[in-house]
Amino acid sequence: MKHPVSSALHTAADYKGLLRELLSPLTALYRKDCSSFPLPGRPAAYPESEQNFENFSRSLIGLSLLDDEKMTETCFQMIRNGVDPSCSGYWGDLYDESQLVVEQFPVLLFCVRHKAFFEQRFSDEEKAIFFRWFNQVNRVRICDNNWHFFPILVNLFLKILGLPHSDEAIESHWERIDAFYLGHGWYSDGNSLQRDYYNAFGFHFYSLLYAFFSPDEARSRLARERAREFAVAFVYFFSEEGPAVPFGRSLTYRFAQVAFWSLYACFVEDREELGRIKGIVNRNLRWWLSQDITDENGFLVNGYAYDNPFLTEQYNGPGSPYWAFKAFFCLLVPSSAYFEVPESAFPLLEAGIDIPEAFVSIRRSNGNVSLFMNGQRNAFFCGNAAKYEKFVYSSLFAFNVSRSDATLQTLAPDSTLVACIGKSRFVRRDAVVVRNDAEVQISDWEPVPGVLVRSFIFLGAPWHTRAHYILSDCYVELIDFGFACRKEALHTCSEISGKGMATQELECIPCTNLVSERVWIPFVSARFPAGCHLMADDVYGDDIPWKQRPTARDIEVRHGVLLAFGHVYPLPRRTLRARLSKVKQFLH
Repeated sequence: MKHPVSSALHTAADYKGLLRELLSPLTALYRKDCSSFPLPGRPAAYPESEQNFENFSRSLIGLSLLDDEKMTETCFQMIRNGVDPSCSGYWGDLYDESQLVVEQFPVLLFCVRHKAFFEQRFSDEEKAIFFRWFNQVNRVRICDNNWHFFPILVNLFLKILGLPHSDEAIESHWERIDAFYLGHGWYSDGNSLQRDYYNAFGFHFYSLLYAFFSPDEARSRLARERAREFAVAFVYFFSEEGPAVPFGRSLTYRFAQVAFWSLYACFVEDREELGRIKGIVNRNLRWWLSQDITDENGFLVNGYAYDNPFLTEQYNGPGSPYWAFKAFFCLLVPSSAYFEVPESAFPLLEAGIDIPEAFVSIRRSNGNVSLFMNGQRNAFFCGNAAKYEKFVYSSLFAFNVSRSDATLQTLAPDSTLVACIGKSRFVRRDAVVVRNDAEVQISDWEPVPGVLVRSFIFLGAPWHTRAHYILSDCYVELIDFGFACRKEALHTCSEISGKGMATQELECIPCTNLVSERVWIPFVSARFPAGCHLMADDVYGDDIPWKQRPTARDIEVRHGVLLAFGHVYPLPRRTLRARLSKVKQFLH
């Protein structure tokens, strides 16, 4: 179900109206005799009771930004029920790495936003019960990543409500957050190689939320400074038409992509900058609400541009998509100049930007985004290679998530390599970074012992060039895939071509792509006997059909090096120790 939005997202009343529309299916389930509610949809890995609490908690993210006295009374009674161990609606005790840890702060935010109501309607005994439930966060182990913000916010909000809290916990968790800081506004999400949208709707969003409510001026100033640095690069992730380039996990949070901009606007005074931010937020919201993202009852569904369980992670429950309500945090200051200035056109940017902290280079063409990736990785969540390890991600051509390795159609391997060895197929993953700079991204991939592929991705948009140097002890077929697209865009807006190789097309099985239910991928392939070989091709992706292929590329191997575009690049010189028999043994 789509929710077309008019161009009139201007005043605070406009944003509140849209937020109420999205909230209404949830608030219709509020009852004073309960503390949470189920939603339709597929389950997450954590207990059903915690999923039901998540449904209620994430609705409070949105309700915290609205004024509705009748609804406030109902919510506070539901909160009373939830924190009281003697009540049948008790939310449960926290335990190590419990989902309850994540869902605490929206409840407290709602209480802080209605502090007078909380103080008047909660007795001292009820406040003591309330405190005991939230204080559990200080006694359990949490995930060592962006979760460190949750004890910080819980203790901050308890302090604002005049309840006991732990300044020591706040400081110790900030120390851990600071350990993840990489510079220039970028964080790693824990001790990992992930540099995804959690930087925006996690690290910076929570830092700015702390800065908004905390009297800690030194920490707040640091949060604002880092956010300003992050904004310089983050704007490149958005297309001129509104969509951001999809990659990484938790994409089901959808317009949480602009949560950073919405909250950041509360700290910006310059009216021209506010107009640019407003344009980014509004165009993104309009794009999302023109997609099929709700069911027939108006509930947000899991997926990206449509209901798609194959995209989601194991921690995505029916209420998970409602982190999207973070996109409305401009409403924290409803009198802000943000609601006075007109939205501006997309800012004029350079043709690209390199972000070494994120292993990313972005190139832009005709308002579209090509994000080249070489170094991010995730080993735990679903579809991790598809979400972090493709050669390039596009705001125009969303990526595919493989369903199985049974056939190429089920692999649906866009913007990546597949090696066919014997009867087995291997999709590029766990590649080792050799070099990232403003011209090229180089990586080594070893699909099996005795086979090494060094890939050179020469950056550009709408065309970019790939060269793959193969050292192999056995017969290998190497297949290089372009962007996944609808049938009508195949070979016009999405193309791949290589010297001496015929361009072919792959029809993927339905529902592998994030945006389009049916997609095709152009590809080229070559078969190589044991030895050293070179494969090179050009890849196109744009919303304007190509008219002329790139001029002949002089890419060749000479004297043990790769010569390309007037530069010399080293090639691997290792001896292939694994003999063909060992390869066969590995495959068996």
